[in-house]
Parts: sequence; C-alpha cells; structure tokens
Amino acid sequence: FGDELKRNLIHGYYASMSFVDAQIGKTLDELDRLGLDENTIVVLWGDHGFHLGDLGIWTKHTNYEQANRIPILIRAPGVTRPNSSTRQPAESVDIFPTLVELAGLPRPTGPQPIDGVSLVPVLKDPCKRVRNHAFHAYPKSKLGRAIRTERYRLVEWRSVDNPDRQVEYELYDYEVDPLETRNLADTLPVVLDELKRILREYPEPVSQNRRTASRKSPEISNRSLKITGTVNTTSETGVIVAQGGREQGYAVHLKQGRLIFDVRVNGQISTVSSAGTVPDEFDFEAQLTPETMSISYNSGHRNSCDSPGLIPVQPKDGMDIGRDDLTAAGSYIAPNPLKGTISAVRVQPL
Repeated sequence: FGDELKRNLIHGYYASMSFVDAQIGKTLDELDRLGLDENTIVVLWGDHGFHLGDLGIWTKHTNYEQANRIPILIRAPGVTRPNSSTRQPAESVDIFPTLVELAGLPRPTGPQPIDGVSLVPVLKDPCKRVRNHAFHAYPKSKLGRAIRTERYRLVEWRSVDNPDRQVEYELYDYEVDPLETRNLADTLPVVLDELKRILREYPEPVSQNRRTASRKSPEISNRSLKITGTVNTTSETGVIVAQGGREQGYAVHLKQGRLIFDVRVNGQISTVSSAGTVPDEFDFEAQLTPETMSISYNSGHRNSCDSPGLIPVQPKDGMDIGRDDLTAAGSYIAPNPLKGTISAVRVQPL
C-alpha cells in the first residue's frame, strides 16, 4: 500500500466511526427529550474492528485483538454506574441473558442450554467476574481457535482434516506486550498449559472432509427407515445424526440425557423419546414406518408413537453426524453439536 492509500483508508474508517457516534448521540438525545432515559436499557453492540496497518495487516481476518474485540456498552438505569468500565471478558452470546435479567424476565429455557451468561453482576460492580475467558475462532489454512483472558490470548492452529499434523500455538501477554509483537508460547509453559486445558473444554471442530462426505446422503423420501449407530458421550444434549431441515427430514439427538427421534413432514415435527436417560455408551435404533415411529437403545428400552407418515420429499440438507450444520431437522437450534464419538451410523430402508 502507498502512503496516500493508507491515509485514505484510515480517514474513511475514522469518518464512519464519527458518523455512527453522531447517530448514537441523536438517539440518546431523543430518549432524553421524550423522558424515556430513566426507564430504557440502551445497548451499543457492534462488529469487531479492522486492522489499519498494525502488524502489517489490513481488514479483519485474523485472531488478533484488533480484529476480535467488539464494543459492548450497556446503560441500565438504576444498575450501571455512569462512566464505569470493566475488564471482564465477554462474548456476544452474553447479551441475551443479560437483557433478560435486566428486563426482569424469567431465565430463558429452550431445546438446548443457553451458552451466554448474564453480565448483570458486573454491571452492578465492575470488579465482579462471571466468566474467566472468552472463546473465538477464525480459520486460515488451519483452524485458529482462541482463548482470551484478561491478561492473555492463546491461539491454537490445528489442521481439522489432518489432526495428526503439527499443532502450532501463539501466546500473548497484554500486560507487557499489548501490540502482540512477541509470541510467548515457548517461554510461558505454565500459562500455555492452563489455556490449553480451557480450550479442551470446547467441542472438537468438525472435519471439512467429514462434512463433505456426509453430504452423500441416503435416499429417504417415501421410504420406511431404520437408523442405527453407536454413541460414546458424557453430554446430555446434542445431535447424533440428522438429515434434512425445517421442511422435511429426521434427527436422532440427546436432550437433557434422553434419546430423541424427531421426524419432520411438511414442516411439522413428530417426536418420540426414551423413557429415561441413556448411559454414556449406548447403541441406538430409530424406525419410521407409515404406521409408527420408535426409538430404542441397547437392544431394548423401546418407545413408539403414531407416525406422521413417510418423509415425502428428499430433503436438500444432507446428512450430518455429531451436529446439524444447516437448518435444524429436529426440535433444537442448529448446529447443536454433541461432544464425544459416534460410530457405525447406518440409514437403511426397511
């Protein structure tokens, strides 16, 4: 980049920030004029920033601070303190439970756990802490998964399709190196090991090769089906196998420890579930016929109900194992991944 182009790019970025700032000011002024400022929660929440030549990088496609830190400003009358700030790590998923609590609504429940945590204790006291890190990820030739604490960021670069290839790590200490100029992964082994431990708590990424293979999906339209497989997991919630989406398809998944078989026909979901919770290791079998649908595990514990009929149209969404990558085929929010191993999955016509 030449100097003139750099100046123009930075000028444009600053101009856009000034314009947005002016519009926010107009909105807050109008709340004051209408007398709504004392009973209105205001949240300023935006996308992450751009590199403007720092580290020799432009735009935002990195795992560094400049491309991942986002604005979250909250004004809640009677809760937040004017001009206060905090170093609490936060994620976008925290905004929903925070607003629910601020609005005095019951804690949300759904087909899967809410990932975010409420930041209200921190809004009341900026020294409080409700989580010790934030997680993010961005892929290049390898997948970069990252843990950001108040002081450190760890980035793990791993080939998802070739997990045996060498893993590389970046570790930055923002107290001594806020511009991320020195990778300390080789010099801070204790910190490195602790952040790697936290990263292991997250589900393993899904191989693109496995996803591509999963798109070669069984023909299921107008067929009675038997779906079988073996699962080893300690998770209580997540997709085992799914094919289809919001109109047609099926899903076998766990929900609060119960084994669920969902069938979608013309957008409507029919469900049958196990009577009790399943063990950590189990075989399963789901069946769909014109008359009944059923689910069982370990060659027993069978539950059945009336069938909605056969799936009338071959769904566009392919078969996924361990998660549902596109629109949800079952009664959950996609992708709803399951942590563990799933093997010997077969979808056969009866």
